[in-house]
Amino acid sequence: MWVLIAVAAVFSVLLLSLRYWLLPNIEQYRENIASAISHASGQYVTLGEISANWDGFRPHMLLRDVRVHNNEGVTLLLNRLEGTFS
Repeated sequence: MWVLIAVAAVFSVLLLSLRYWLLPNIEQYRENIASAISHASGQYVTLGEISANWDGFRPHMLLRDVRVHNNEGVTLLLNRLEGTFS
């Protein structure tokens, strides 16, 4: 019983910190997110703008002006990428 209460409490704290601390301040993590995407894709990626909010109970993220640079100097511009975590 106590384990279930502890798990629920930890989940609630994580959800509240995501809602009120991380998502409203997502722009300050733009370089870290771009670096993680670059590392995962193997291509240099820059982000022009990033924002996040809630879609019901699910976090929603919007990336604008995403530039993917390849080794030959060609840049792919993605004007808008958005997704909702399920």
